[in-house]
Amino acid sequence: MILVILGTWRMPFVRPLKEIEQLIISGIIRERVIVQAGVTQYLTSNMDVRSFLDKEEFDKLYDEATLIITHAGEGSIILGLKKNKRVISIARLVKYNEHIDDHQLDILSVFSSKNYLLAWEDEVNLEDVLNKLNTFVPVPYPFSEDKISEAIIDFLEKKD
Repeated sequence: MILVILGTWRMPFVRPLKEIEQLIISGIIRERVIVQAGVTQYLTSNMDVRSFLDKEEFDKLYDEATLIITHAGEGSIILGLKKNKRVISIARLVKYNEHIDDHQLDILSVFSSKNYLLAWEDEVNLEDVLNKLNTFVPVPYPFSEDKISEAIIDFLEKKD
């Protein structure tokens, strides 16, 4: 089962669902797909789309998933990494009215540059990212809240 996490931000995030659905229809994705959609409305018979999940159900689905596809929110990424899941992450972007700024690009860059996850970047087909899963060996994340903050601060300082 593939678990798709769109987060709970107040703006819709339909872009990844459209591409995931096309890959289901074309037979490239054959696993069951469950989506935590938050406020995003998406009608489909190809995925199990749920607005919100309670903590117990959320943890259970993370445990059962063979792959996590998530927005580039730090909490969703970290939970997948803590559970030793393969994670593909995509940033919500201002240009698509998915967020009020592009901070998720920075978060995505930090985690992907260290090979903790695969980035699904704008203008890149999900199928290409999925093909990388065959050879991708994620680096285990050194868990500590200090380490997370240090990595993000270090990355932001290098951008200046």
